[in-house]
Amino acid sequence: MTPSPTTPTPPAAPASPRQRLSPDTAHRLRRDQRLLELMLGRVLDRFATPGLRQELTATADLARARREGIAVAGTKLRQRLSTASVEDLEQLARAAACFFDVNNLAEERQRVRVLVDAVSRRRAAPYPDSVGDAWVKFAQRHGTTPQAAAAAADLWQQLHIEPVLTAHPTESKRRAVRQSLSRLREDLRLLETERRPIQRRERLDRVRADLGCLWQTDPFRERKPTVAEEVGRSLSYFDTLWAAVPRLCRAARTGHAAAFDAPQPGQQAPTLRSPITIGSWIGGDRDGNPFVTARVTAQTLTRVRAAAISRHLKTCQELSAVLTISSRRQQAPAALLAALDRAAAQWPEALDSSDPAEVYRTWLKIIRYRLHQSDRVIPGGSNPDRVQGAYPNAKAFEADVQVIADALRESGHIELANGPVQDWLDRIATFGLHLARLDIREHAGRLQRVIDELSAALGTPAPADLSDRRDFLLQDIGPSADTLTQTQLSDETTETLAVFTLLEDVGRAYGPDALGARIVSMTTCAADVLAPLWLARVAAAAAGHTTTAAPWPVVPLFETIDDLANSATVLDELLSHKTYAAHVAACGNEQQCMVGYSDSAKDGGYLSACWGLYQAQGALADTADRHNIKLTIFHGRGGSLGRGGGPAARAIRGLPAAAVDGRLRVTEQGEVLSERYDEPKIAQRHLEQITAATFIVTDQGDPKLSATWTDLIAHASSESKTAYRQLISAPGFLTYFAHATPIDQIERLPIGSRPSRRAGTRELSNLRAIPYTFAWTQARCPVTAFYGLGHGLTQAAATVTPSAQQTETGFDQLRAMYRSWPWFHTLIHNAELALVKANIDA
Repeated sequence: MTPSPTTPTPPAAPASPRQRLSPDTAHRLRRDQRLLELMLGRVLDRFATPGLRQELTATADLARARREGIAVAGTKLRQRLSTASVEDLEQLARAAACFFDVNNLAEERQRVRVLVDAVSRRRAAPYPDSVGDAWVKFAQRHGTTPQAAAAAADLWQQLHIEPVLTAHPTESKRRAVRQSLSRLREDLRLLETERRPIQRRERLDRVRADLGCLWQTDPFRERKPTVAEEVGRSLSYFDTLWAAVPRLCRAARTGHAAAFDAPQPGQQAPTLRSPITIGSWIGGDRDGNPFVTARVTAQTLTRVRAAAISRHLKTCQELSAVLTISSRRQQAPAALLAALDRAAAQWPEALDSSDPAEVYRTWLKIIRYRLHQSDRVIPGGSNPDRVQGAYPNAKAFEADVQVIADALRESGHIELANGPVQDWLDRIATFGLHLARLDIREHAGRLQRVIDELSAALGTPAPADLSDRRDFLLQDIGPSADTLTQTQLSDETTETLAVFTLLEDVGRAYGPDALGARIVSMTTCAADVLAPLWLARVAAAAAGHTTTAAPWPVVPLFETIDDLANSATVLDELLSHKTYAAHVAACGNEQQCMVGYSDSAKDGGYLSACWGLYQAQGALADTADRHNIKLTIFHGRGGSLGRGGGPAARAIRGLPAAAVDGRLRVTEQGEVLSERYDEPKIAQRHLEQITAATFIVTDQGDPKLSATWTDLIAHASSESKTAYRQLISAPGFLTYFAHATPIDQIERLPIGSRPSRRAGTRELSNLRAIPYTFAWTQARCPVTAFYGLGHGLTQAAATVTPSAQQTETGFDQLRAMYRSWPWFHTLIHNAELALVKANIDA
């Protein structure tokens, strides 16, 4: 590799739409960037091919000049790259990736500083999109009276927000690289506070060492990760969430007190519970992933439960070192003493060598004993009433910890009750004994094939007619299901039935909190939604049970444009049947419906998908309201803009208020997980943003939309869809897609356990939306995030003819929509972000 004669300067990060930084803020950011770039450059000089840093600088300079429109730079860049060897190009790409990584790290460190500064100033005014800001907005609308404060607290208590972690293969950084970056993040933090020269030199040596490890770490695995490894990777995010959730709850309580009149002496401040729970698909997403077997799902459930109990045991130990209060110094509250007497009589083995005067530590021994016993519960092999002392559910565990909080408050130890003990209660409310509720997802087509085989084996084949099939699936399963144990079934049916048997066992052993939803992907009709309920009854009958373990929620996933348009009809058909309505009532009178952002954008393009999603959510909310049930929309969002990505709070504020109503479930996929959950303060900020946005949307409701606006968007959506469909159906499109994007390489990347295609044939319909969008993104041409939008809006605007009564043009209407309609504002804003990231001359 020939060194460039130019002065070596590290490549700058690509331009992005950011707010202007203050001089001090910009200085600190540039300082960190310069430090990391300089040190990384020296690492390259030491360990890389001689001249690599100079080659990288020259290549980056040409790339910037090309992007600025200097044609000769593009010619020189192509010549330079075309003459380099594969080995040189690989090193060049890795060096560029490392420089981008350290620049992103410096920006992340700056985000943390800004957040810390904002928190320190929030006594004057809460920072935007925080829970404190949400309280202030509520107070501005409703006043600061005690009645308004109580109403705000009641609304908070109704919130239920659940990020759902998935293992979708768009996180290209392997865990070892993320760990190197995490060490560098800590190096930067400590270096900023260290003032002693010797210690600063030691810390700088640590930065050099970590940068050297980063450079010499393989960026990719040699093989795809196993599902078990994906589960292990996800557990690191729970370390961050474990710290972030109590901080969110403390910010909520502090913000409520600041926004409203403080309670008068003797009045009880409102108790604000954690609105957050966590879900997961990792180890439960079976749609097109043959590696997620019943055995893998069982191991996942056991592993995450053990991780939750381990964290609670650590908290128990930490509190035991703090709560050394002796009844010889202060009389213990009667309720705590009575609870101790009951527990000592029931589980005397838990209290060996206890000092009876240290009542709190003694009670913590009871909790520790019961947690250890809970860890011994095994699905299918035992259940809580067979394991002496095991907690039957997280509510019983929470009640035991609440005994400590109540006793401390009664004794005057308010700070202890409101501090570490309340933090523990917030974590129990969020993570329970299961850490994350595991969803089980399966494709509708597979479930129906399994039903056909099982129903035939049981002697009553399921009818083909959809209406008759729906009625058949709602019927009870008789004792004849016992015959399945003697019937030879296909591997697909045997494996599927094993999963439903496992869920039965888990429900009876761990209780309903451990399991989330049973999601049916590519739902097209009511029979698809009823399939998991029928299979659950078959599994229960085959195991000798007369009823299923618990009324698990079944969630239809509507993904294509047509299925979104038909979603409310499917829901109405289900809820109109008394048997399914009874099932929903048993699930707390709540129905979840999932809407897919990736497949809808792949199917119909950006505008058509966004409008179809908005309309579907509104129609689903109207249907749920007619049937008097609570609706939770589950948003299947990805990280990229073509898959529903973008600023989370803005996206929530653009949702139909009736479809939110205090409840939000949303997937957190791929690279989004590390961006949002690697750093506790950033994780807290993200949780605050989505919580505050959900609170505000629920309180404020929807803006008034004129028929002119909705007609305009409907027309634009139709035109946009036509333009997009013409693109993907054009002769030679697949060939163009294969050459213009790195799709072939992406399909071979070992970054996820799941195959890129649902079937082996190389057709666009079989390619999953995730690699499809990922490929366009890597080519800097995010087609699914903008294509057809301009054509659709232009065509729709042209249909508006000004008149004496209506003087506004179509574009005047669009401008008014952008100013006053949060959904349309978000639509345009995200398209702008996509176009900024696009390489126009690619």
